[in-house]
Amino acid sequence: MVKAKRIASLSPELTLESMKYHMRVFVLLAFLIVGPPFMAQKKTGAIHGKLYLPNEQTVPGMSVELVKVEKFRDGPRSLEFEGQPIAVNADSEYRFAVEPGEYTVRASTPPGSPQARTYFPNTADPEEAKVIRVTAGDEYSADIHLSMTPTFRISGRIVDLLPDKEPHHFWGAGLSSDSAIAREYKLYNPFAGFPVCCDVERVPDLNTTVTLSNDQFEITGVRPGTFDLIAAIRVGDVNTGSFTLLKPGDRVPYSVFYRGKIKVTVTNSDIDNLRVEVTHGADLVGRLESTGKSVRAKGTEIFISGPNYAPHSLMFTKVDRDGRFTFPNLLDGTYRLHIGVLPDNIYVEDIRQGGRQLSGMDFVVSKEKPELLEIKVNPTGGEIEGQVSASGQAAVIILVPLEGQNRYLERPFRMTSKSGDFTLPNIGFGNYRIFAFDKRPLDEFFDIPILDAVQPYGEQGIAVTVKPGVRTKVRLPLIQYISN
Repeated sequence: MVKAKRIASLSPELTLESMKYHMRVFVLLAFLIVGPPFMAQKKTGAIHGKLYLPNEQTVPGMSVELVKVEKFRDGPRSLEFEGQPIAVNADSEYRFAVEPGEYTVRASTPPGSPQARTYFPNTADPEEAKVIRVTAGDEYSADIHLSMTPTFRISGRIVDLLPDKEPHHFWGAGLSSDSAIAREYKLYNPFAGFPVCCDVERVPDLNTTVTLSNDQFEITGVRPGTFDLIAAIRVGDVNTGSFTLLKPGDRVPYSVFYRGKIKVTVTNSDIDNLRVEVTHGADLVGRLESTGKSVRAKGTEIFISGPNYAPHSLMFTKVDRDGRFTFPNLLDGTYRLHIGVLPDNIYVEDIRQGGRQLSGMDFVVSKEKPELLEIKVNPTGGEIEGQVSASGQAAVIILVPLEGQNRYLERPFRMTSKSGDFTLPNIGFGNYRIFAFDKRPLDEFFDIPILDAVQPYGEQGIAVTVKPGVRTKVRLPLIQYISN
């Protein structure tokens, strides 16, 4: 059972609890990956160009959107809409001032439009969008030629197969790309209009329009491609679009969210009379246990993202006093495990599902074949304490396990203080190489394996051996990182 305080939203998974979670995750990841403080960077580059029809005629009055390209390790590229669209001028020209990073641009169309958006240079398929890498001072020319790709309609019915006796509310239907290469997302402020600040949630941005009438749905503006069609039913006291404020001590409304999913491939015609059956999903049961002396694991937060690398579907729960945790009612698919801050010097030594050792942090959820997820932790981890020579500013610390070392080192990135000091806790004993870089090369490190990213710097890193329960001290040279 998922209990939640409900707030009005366009997203079926948005609750006050999930909002708090998203804010915590955003802050945690920002500190771990980017480092404090979160400061606006000066826009030092530009992307500009013209918008053309296929016959080379210009199209003044249309709008162009800037899209940030992000990638987390081996997941698909995330295409995140940034800022506001810019209308091209009388000469069909546009210009965006940008910070260093990776981007693409697209010609925008209204949601549900009969014509799909066009990504630079001339495609409606985000997998084929050309990625533009901007460094400081770059002026990148990117002309867009409209593809004129038509869009189509998907319609059907949500089939309620839930046994729950509480009131049932048809919540909605929507599409999610299942591409392993690139997916479209936008940032949405669920607190808009309310006296709360400042969380955001990622939601799909496929530029479609969805209408729902009881159990009937229609989705227009669907570009060709393969998608997951997901339908949802909310069971409990909270109806669609309602807004509930609770005082401390008030009973949390009974509210459970159920989903059903089918695969849909759109080619060159509308698709009607689809059926999406909504049933109870898979229940993931897990256990965190020590390989040595007992540990104080109660309250440790366990996060999962998915299915299939969907960044808008982060979920979390907490370990109970017996080391157990549960994620109820999940869709089948591949998920990624993230483990919150562990106490003392505990580190993750082994992760197993159904008794099989996992090679990384990905695992599979199946309603037909539920399997226990085991997180085995070791209470005798070590620490690395260090100082970066002559930094004079915050530096990026990269810890790389050598071959055969702990494969579950989730957070190898740390920022030093302005004076160059840092501490890396919860490190498994063994051999590592540690690097200190003078800037933040994190986008590249997400795109390629860490070992490949640091390989050109070879012996500039310092070899370090971590021993159980021991604080190892190091002094690191500052390395100038050069983007590839």
